[in-house]
Amino acid sequence: MKKIILNADDYGAMSFIDDAIEEAIELGIVTAVSVFVTFGSKNIKKIENLAAKYGDRIGIGLHFTLTSGKPIGTFHEVRSLYGAKGKNSNKFTTLSKFDLSRINREHVKLELDNQLNLLARILGGFEHIDHINSHQGLMHFIPSFWNILLETCKEPKFNNLPMRSPATYEMVRGYYTDKIPFLPITRLGASNVGLIRFPGTLKTINEGRKVHWLRQKQEEAEENSYILPNFYLQSYFGQPSENIIKKFVNDVENNQVGEFMLHIGKGNYKSEYNRKKHWGIRKKSLKDRNLEFQVLKESKTIQDILNGTINDLALIKYREI
Repeated sequence: MKKIILNADDYGAMSFIDDAIEEAIELGIVTAVSVFVTFGSKNIKKIENLAAKYGDRIGIGLHFTLTSGKPIGTFHEVRSLYGAKGKNSNKFTTLSKFDLSRINREHVKLELDNQLNLLARILGGFEHIDHINSHQGLMHFIPSFWNILLETCKEPKFNNLPMRSPATYEMVRGYYTDKIPFLPITRLGASNVGLIRFPGTLKTINEGRKVHWLRQKQEEAEENSYILPNFYLQSYFGQPSENIIKKFVNDVENNQVGEFMLHIGKGNYKSEYNRKKHWGIRKKSLKDRNLEFQVLKESKTIQDILNGTINDLALIKYREI
């Protein structure tokens, strides 16, 4: 049997995103949700309500971030993760100014623990965390961060915490084109990759299409019994279509697990968006989310899955891999 995870990222950032995800859960077209815990007490309350209302229907995991919202750790605990104004900024540095050379890896680990601990308190225990992934892919594309992620997932309290695959569907199937950026982190545009300062770390970011490093990480994770899908669908992000959905569903093979990565929205983001309130959420990244949600709701392929007319296919949470 083939298995597909319909996972919606970014819950907890703003109502424009949260309302779409909640409607999608009601429609049965989202099986897992990745939540921010870095946008203040009001959004924490929304996550508590999400868990109370839908916790038995979906998997709720951490959307770990180092670039959006406010660090859970204090300035004295994780000072290298704060913005240019230091403790006066009260926020993470943004992706465009993310400078790896000044980031303390111990601070990354501490902040990861802080965010996981907070989500565990919300959900009632570490065992209730369905999965972990990272905003803008930072934990996947920086080798030292990737190692931190691996170590964390194997900590006994998590009972082998499932995580997002480092391998994209497009990479595994060889569908990469110039119109499908290989790394989510490069969606700023190839000319802007230099804004992300990774001195001497991961050449695949600077050289673009090389995939051997991520392939190797996927294989090593599988060999060491980490729980993760075989790949995740990236190209639906920003360019949704029924053809992409159909091809992805058809290409997932028996005994494989594919994650359908979703970034959906509902309503008028322009009237809600406030740069200070939604720190690190790029306004340009919101413009296609209504369309992504609309295409998903109207997808014949998704409806066929829900109606049971596609045989030997299950929609699952991460913990059901």
